[in-house]
Amino acid sequence: MDFSVPRFSRQSLRLFLFFLFSAFCLLFSGTSQAASVSLAWDQSQDTDVAGYRVYYGTSSRNYTSMISAGDDNACTITNLEPGRTYYIAATAYDFSGNESAFSQEIPYTVPFVDSDGDGVADELDAFPLDPNESMDTDGDGYGNNSDRDDDDDGMPDAWEIVNNLNPLANDANGDPDGDRVSNLEEYTGGTNPFTYEDLSVPEAPIILTPADDEIVSLSPELTTDDFYDPDTGDFHAESRWQVFRASDNFCVLDVTSPSALTALQVPKLILEADTDYTWRIRFINNHKSESDWSDVGYFTTDISNLDLNGNGIPDHQEVDAFVDLDEDGRPDIDQDDIKCLNGPDGTGQIGVSIRDSATVQSIISIGSENPEDIGQGYYAADKPESMPFGLLNFKLIVDQPGDEAVVRIYLSEPAPFEAVWYKYDPIDKIWLNYSEYTEFSDDRKSVYLTLMDGGFGDADGIENSIIIDPLTLGVPSASPAAPLSSGIGGGGSGSSSGCFISSANYNLTTNEPIDIWKKMRGIELAMMFLAPLLLLYIGKIAQRR
Repeated sequence: MDFSVPRFSRQSLRLFLFFLFSAFCLLFSGTSQAASVSLAWDQSQDTDVAGYRVYYGTSSRNYTSMISAGDDNACTITNLEPGRTYYIAATAYDFSGNESAFSQEIPYTVPFVDSDGDGVADELDAFPLDPNESMDTDGDGYGNNSDRDDDDDGMPDAWEIVNNLNPLANDANGDPDGDRVSNLEEYTGGTNPFTYEDLSVPEAPIILTPADDEIVSLSPELTTDDFYDPDTGDFHAESRWQVFRASDNFCVLDVTSPSALTALQVPKLILEADTDYTWRIRFINNHKSESDWSDVGYFTTDISNLDLNGNGIPDHQEVDAFVDLDEDGRPDIDQDDIKCLNGPDGTGQIGVSIRDSATVQSIISIGSENPEDIGQGYYAADKPESMPFGLLNFKLIVDQPGDEAVVRIYLSEPAPFEAVWYKYDPIDKIWLNYSEYTEFSDDRKSVYLTLMDGGFGDADGIENSIIIDPLTLGVPSASPAAPLSSGIGGGGSGSSSGCFISSANYNLTTNEPIDIWKKMRGIELAMMFLAPLLLLYIGKIAQRR
């Protein structure tokens, strides 16, 4: 028996299309990423119809997808893209699998979703659920309507609008009036970015001490006169200090202090005994304008009476001949790749080994200062509560300027569990947590330190194949030391990477033992509440027995 392909009557076709179109208009739902549409139609009156298929695609009569509705008179198409037009048609099929021709095609454009009703589609809305916000130009999580600085360039939107700048574009470094003062500097200085102002530079500093050819200690204080800038409102922001070995003009110190210094204590181990040096300084104002360099100063370091045998260890801190901190079976004093000394109070020994370092040529000198003699600077609370081995200073020679070096510090006694490594910034006299660059051995009798010439761990502020390192094993005070950051200290320009303070743009861990204590304190408090309940429970069990 022949079975003809089912067809819709003209009336049933019209009903099908009517309900199909109505479903699109009334049953649409979706999100900002994808949409869906539910379709419904009257069942065909033809008894041969076994089911229905719905076809759709993004171009007319080119259907790339199909949904089988079975014998249901409804289906849902999902994962539709808002804003795109889809072309949809349907067919019916009989129990033998014969399929009708396509119905009339219906085009339909999926509307955009605007969840907060602010007139901006969710796809274009940075805040699809906030009717008051739709843009976040700088991506800081705050909408432009509530953000005072939409482009995050450091200049408030209101100031930019008043001064004819673009509040939606980072133009902090722009200089529309060509006066060598950036827009951001104009804002901080209270000047107009479109008005040329002949801003003069600060006057060059005048060196006060040491006097020319004066014989000084190995850590002299360099001083100048006060800052002066003829421009009203300009102030002293930074100072750049340079010291050179006079014999070959080799730069041994190049640091830019982030504070308005007119006096600088040269860090330990920078200078050598009985040596001629020159030095100079320049001032930098709040517009980053630099003065000329000062006239050159001259001084000579005194003959050192601290290391008469010339082995790089202060004589009063020499260890006994039998000391073997690295436990290799040989006295440390007989080896060139390790230098050891007694702590400032003479109780404990500490040593620096370069045996495991591929880039370090030699240890030039080593010393330890009494903690009581070390300045506390602006952040006195950051100074460790105790330093069992004093403040350790050592001087290394690396193969190439800018080399990274790894040294191993040996201790005569295991480091206390709560102790961490600190860096001391001799320029601004602050204490910095150095935990990120340290790794203790399991027995805590040694620790690896990572340093970089001209970068983190180097106090001379310049890539010169010399690493000067002031650090200490310290037990933290109540306030943890500040992490190394680019906002503390400063380095030189040119090829210099800056001192360890300025170039170490890292977020170091703070005081882990304190954090652990906090966690344990939380556990302790929880037990205070749970203990009575536990005792009550145990009592009830005992009564039952």
